[in-house]
Amino acid sequence: MFSCQNEPARSRRPKDEAMIPYIDAGPWQLGPFTIHLFGILVGLAIIFGVTMSQRDADKRGIPPAIVSEMQIWAIVVGFLMAHWVSVIFYFPERVLKDPLELLWVWKGISSFGGIIGGALGLVIYLKWIKKLDPWPSIDAIAYGFSWAWVLGRLGCTTAHDHPGRVTDFWFSVSYPAYQSGATPAQMIPYDDVPKLYIPELERAMPWVQRYDLGFYEMLFAVALVTILWATNRHAKRFPGFNVVVLALLYAPVRFGLDFLRISDKTYWGLTPGQYSAIGILALGLWMLHYRLKVARAAALAPGDAPEPQSPTPKPAAQAKPPRKKGKKR
Repeated sequence: MFSCQNEPARSRRPKDEAMIPYIDAGPWQLGPFTIHLFGILVGLAIIFGVTMSQRDADKRGIPPAIVSEMQIWAIVVGFLMAHWVSVIFYFPERVLKDPLELLWVWKGISSFGGIIGGALGLVIYLKWIKKLDPWPSIDAIAYGFSWAWVLGRLGCTTAHDHPGRVTDFWFSVSYPAYQSGATPAQMIPYDDVPKLYIPELERAMPWVQRYDLGFYEMLFAVALVTILWATNRHAKRFPGFNVVVLALLYAPVRFGLDFLRISDKTYWGLTPGQYSAIGILALGLWMLHYRLKVARAAALAPGDAPEPQSPTPKPAAQAKPPRKKGKKR
């Protein structure tokens, strides 16, 4: 039905006839300021995610101070881990050349690293520092994160920063064959598109169809939010439900999408993201088993169910006191 090719046609489908057109969303110059739609959407994602996490935490009776502190831990550790996973596993040559690359957290991040780091920060704060049951709080954070994910991946969609391989799949995006530079003379090809001599490049930009992985993940995030929102009113959900659903649904989706990426470093045929997906799927299955086991044990606890009534024993017959023998007269 669809295929990936390394040698795209000069113009397999014109830009204006593509199933999903390429939308140029800035940046825009506003006086001395440069406005990036991606940055606006990421900022809104953080605000909206924090707000939805706080609302869910209120329903669970979690104090606002605890929510604010655990969000800080999740964000800080998440950003650190996102950068470390990116440079260590995707660009190890940078670390070997300059170990200080590990400190420049703004130079490349990994989404899986951010998820793992955020979860690690929550466990450190809740389990080791506050000595609290982490499951309700992690559920609240997972609920807010799913809403933020939609806006974050919408930002990726507008920035077109996750281009996939060239394809003739009908649900693809019409991409320019060349990445934009400062001037047409500085335009460079994507890694899977050979350099071509194109006269008058300014007016004859070739277009090719590509998978847009940021757009596909945004659609997944919308589906995830719908599921969590629809089940959010069910009181019978076990603590940890949100994070289990997130892990079990996202891991196989991400594993498949990584086959459509271009120029990712691979280890024994798989990307670092795919190995992370395998680990998160295994962790999700363990969490599901563990939480269901705890829920069943709580349902059978003696304090929750009335104890069976044993038959009341009949009182023993009282012995008659011995009669005192009176003196015979």
